[in-house]
Amino acid sequence: IMKKITITCFYLSAFFCSVKKIEAQNVGIGTTNPLSRIHLVTGALNDQVNSQGLLIENNNTSNTGEAAVVFKNAGTLGMGNKAWHIGANQNRNFALSYGTAFLNSGTKMLLDSTGSLGLGTLNPDNSALVDLVSVDKGLLLPRLTDTTVVVTPAAGLVMYNQATKSPNYYDGEKWNNLNGSKNIVPLQGSITYSITGTASVGGIAIDAAPLAAIDYSNLSFGPRTTGAGSFKVENADSIIIYKEFDGNSIVFKRAHIGANTLSTMEISQFQPGAATPFYSVKLTSFRVHSQSYFISETTGKLTEKYGLIAQTVGFKDWVNNKSFSYNFSTLAFGTY
Repeated sequence: IMKKITITCFYLSAFFCSVKKIEAQNVGIGTTNPLSRIHLVTGALNDQVNSQGLLIENNNTSNTGEAAVVFKNAGTLGMGNKAWHIGANQNRNFALSYGTAFLNSGTKMLLDSTGSLGLGTLNPDNSALVDLVSVDKGLLLPRLTDTTVVVTPAAGLVMYNQATKSPNYYDGEKWNNLNGSKNIVPLQGSITYSITGTASVGGIAIDAAPLAAIDYSNLSFGPRTTGAGSFKVENADSIIIYKEFDGNSIVFKRAHIGANTLSTMEISQFQPGAATPFYSVKLTSFRVHSQSYFISETTGKLTEKYGLIAQTVGFKDWVNNKSFSYNFSTLAFGTY
């Protein structure tokens, strides 16, 4: 330990000296030029035991021994914010604790051995990366007035937009306003469609890729004539579907202009993660009789609306195993 010693001497027939004060100086470990009260320098290349820069060890083998550093201001331990602890808490499998105490109401933050960070709680939930608990405080998001200032936002990024006075989140393609009246809750699952029995329309190949942005409705037209033959608009169900622009968009356009008849189209709805649909609609011998485009206000993508007429429409409830089909030319029910 290096100390500065002040010595006062005077001469009276002989020299008499006395020590006036001793001042502690900076202590250097691994350096001859310490820049603070304790200045530790290590040239270790890794964090193995023998090369740790600083080792604080508690040799108490019970589960109450702590390895800690205490930051203390004027006052005694346990007196409010005058003493703060940071270190490894053995009661939480050496969780990193920070606060006026290690494991009681004075613990302000705890990072446990599973990697869960608790603020306001001594037991962060294992399923949460960060667990915030408070009875009088909330989570304050970053506040911006312009989302364009965020450089390369990550999907899932959340902020509070002061201009729109609402939280915004980035979905990987665009910012979404959580407070907009036109926002809708997305379907928890997916809707897919597939066209089979027709390989191409006018030389344009049909893609098999399913989509999630499809809906439909049924409109019945009358009067319905009896007897077999070609189906017409006035005696068939009109199916309206909405879908995003995809590889079959040009196929539908070609089929619409050319009045082509396509073989089979099946629309299926799935629960999240399910391989089997819970509801399906199947169109057989169908045509495109109307077409329009618009930009979706919820997705910001080009969305298409098609009106379809089919000679036979089938419906199937996969959950309860109930199904039927109806032929609008013969006015007869059949199997799905």
